[in-house]
Amino acid sequence: MINESFDHGWRQHFPTYYFEDRDIVIEEYKTAAKSLEAEERVFLNASNIAIIASAGLGSLAIGSLEKLTEKFTNIVPATTTLAILVILTIGFSWVALRYFADRQKSIVFAARKVIVLRRMLGLNYGTIQLVLPNWRIEGADEPFAVRLFPGWNTYVTYPFYALAGISSAVLYFLLAGVPPLL
Repeated sequence: MINESFDHGWRQHFPTYYFEDRDIVIEEYKTAAKSLEAEERVFLNASNIAIIASAGLGSLAIGSLEKLTEKFTNIVPATTTLAILVILTIGFSWVALRYFADRQKSIVFAARKVIVLRRMLGLNYGTIQLVLPNWRIEGADEPFAVRLFPGWNTYVTYPFYALAGISSAVLYFLLAGVPPLL
């Protein structure tokens, strides 16, 4: 069993959580830490793949734009072909960005779970933040210290910047190919 002073401390902040066997919580902590590591690895790999795929598909769309519009002129007008390509580009960007937002949310929830379990186990890194800052998972005592959106200058936003930049360039060149309506 856990001692009463420790029991009062973490139960004050997490009143719905409890445990009877410390070994089970330690195993849960290990599982949560592995899950967090896997989620971060998936996020980084997916961002690299999405950037490569969007750059490749974007250059393919821009490079074959004239051939596509000529090929489909008998079936649909050129503006309709360009509109379909614009819709596909916007759709790909939206789906990819939603995926990255969901991945980031799952990373934050896994990090918060690790922090709660660490606090339940009585592990505290103290108040000195030079080595282990309390706003990152490495030294946090509070689960909400790990923010859902850490800011615009972090690695979390790199896929957003890359996809937005590539999509904007593709949309610019696609819309530049639209004949004037007047």
